[in-house]
Amino acid sequence: MSATVISPEPPAVDPFLRQFRSACLERAGIDVRFMSGMPAMRRKLSELDGMRASERLSIITRFGPRPQGPSARARATRVLVPPEIATGPTLDHLVALSEEGVDVRLSERATKRLTIVNRKIALVELTGVLGRGEPESVRINNPALIRMAASRFEQIWATAAPLTDTAAITINRFTDRQRRVLEMLADGLTDEQVSRELGLSARSIRSEMACVRQVLGARSRFEAGMKYAELIRA
Repeated sequence: MSATVISPEPPAVDPFLRQFRSACLERAGIDVRFMSGMPAMRRKLSELDGMRASERLSIITRFGPRPQGPSARARATRVLVPPEIATGPTLDHLVALSEEGVDVRLSERATKRLTIVNRKIALVELTGVLGRGEPESVRINNPALIRMAASRFEQIWATAAPLTDTAAITINRFTDRQRRVLEMLADGLTDEQVSRELGLSARSIRSEMACVRQVLGARSRFEAGMKYAELIRA
């Protein structure tokens, strides 16, 4: 008797994206252009990232080996990312963006790439909406559709957690070295002692401390050690 093979159910499709794709199809033309494949989407995202802007709204679901993303060129730049990618070098990059003035928040609803520049041009990822794996996106200049996409962004933003929200932090948000530094701080070691123990320069330790303090929302190295100790006990 052969065993029954049960195929895993495909991930649920966001109802908004189905509705949005249908609305885009109805208006397809010069102001609404569908694109297939990841290279096309990357080229358009790069073009939008390079545009001068007074406002930039982005959902970023993945970074490359060398994290790239929007800078603080726009006076009002807001970025949503899923919590699972906010680790290691990507977390460091997000912290650096935050220090530049970019407002970063975490949300599990940030599942598809989106970029809106000045509320006049946008790119929205639609991969998987029709159940296919081929990357698909749509470039939009249509005001009504841009308002629709921006409204969706604002809905997710309203319930997203700030990057420095301790409640959203897990141990995996830190690199191995950062965790080791925090463990030593929680044990009461000084920066000099941590430096000697890890064989790192004092400058490297200060750099790591600046990152972890930003993530933990700590005003001092002592507070960072205390918050990390609480995180371990949680």
